[in-house]
Amino acid sequence: MRRTLKKATQESAVVHLPAVSSDLLVDDGDFDADEVTIRPVEAVDLQREFRTRFAWYLRAREWLRVHRVRTHLVSGIEFQMAMFVIGPLLSQIVAVTICAAILLLVFEAAIMYKLWLSSRDFTRSLASIPPPHTRSALG
Repeated sequence: MRRTLKKATQESAVVHLPAVSSDLLVDDGDFDADEVTIRPVEAVDLQREFRTRFAWYLRAREWLRVHRVRTHLVSGIEFQMAMFVIGPLLSQIVAVTICAAILLLVFEAAIMYKLWLSSRDFTRSLASIPPPHTRSALG
């Protein structure tokens, strides 16, 4: 997603101006003494919608991070540990496997929801980039 946004931004944001001395100006390889190319650098937040909907999660995640706890608690490794270690130790293989499977599905669904929100931010950001033909030169 970021690569596509970067490419679209670079294609549409190239504006030719009279030569100006600045650190923000970038030579595009076809340098002419009378003009330079400006490529505005803008960070795109692909997690914006997630951050606005779940601001409480960011605070909780930071607290967990300080206490060295991963926020994605149940993945494939934890599922296998539950099935092959915890289940036999408790003599409850089926019950532990079902609980671990439910937790795994919940965490994976949360990741997919976050990815879906990011894809919406991506689509919105990509749509906000003007096509190269509509950009007018400044000056």
